[in-house]
Amino acid sequence: MIDCGYAHTCGIDVNGSAYCWGWDGITPGRLIPFGQTKVPSDISSWRSIAAGFVHSCGVASNGEGRCWGSNGNDQISMPSYLESAASQEANVNMSMHFAIQEPSRWESITASYFHSCGLTVNKTIICWGSNDARQNDVPSVVNAQYLSVTSGYVHNCAMNASGQALCWGPRPNAIKNYWYVGQTTVPQRGAFKI
Repeated sequence: MIDCGYAHTCGIDVNGSAYCWGWDGITPGRLIPFGQTKVPSDISSWRSIAAGFVHSCGVASNGEGRCWGSNGNDQISMPSYLESAASQEANVNMSMHFAIQEPSRWESITASYFHSCGLTVNKTIICWGSNDARQNDVPSVVNAQYLSVTSGYVHNCAMNASGQALCWGPRPNAIKNYWYVGQTTVPQRGAFKI
């Protein structure tokens, strides 16, 4: 597996070890690196990896997620605990909801410009980091069981088990509509290839 970011690349070798290389943020006016090529050394086996602009993210073989690099927009401040699926189901019809938290476990995580998104093992999507174009506002869809998520500059798209795509981020009538160039409007067509 390999993924290209703005000016760095990350990959996972056949043994599950992760590597990142390329630009680390050092420029003539900046002597301190952002750290997006410094893979955490406490994880020895990786499932997936993503390279963004000045950060990278990955999922360890045990489902633990990790992001590293610049955190100027909270793009590496991923949630470490999520509400358990059992807690969500048990509390659907209750007026008072007491969430049972469990360590977050991920299928995959994206790394974009200044935000990130993750697909949990429960097939839900959570995004964090910059939200200036509503790229973290994952649409609420009943019983959405997502198979994948991918991120662009200020938008994201996901696909469910039926091959239906859903995209979010800039909208034509939003405050920052100059970022909207049609990337969140999914064409009306059949299912996409899974």
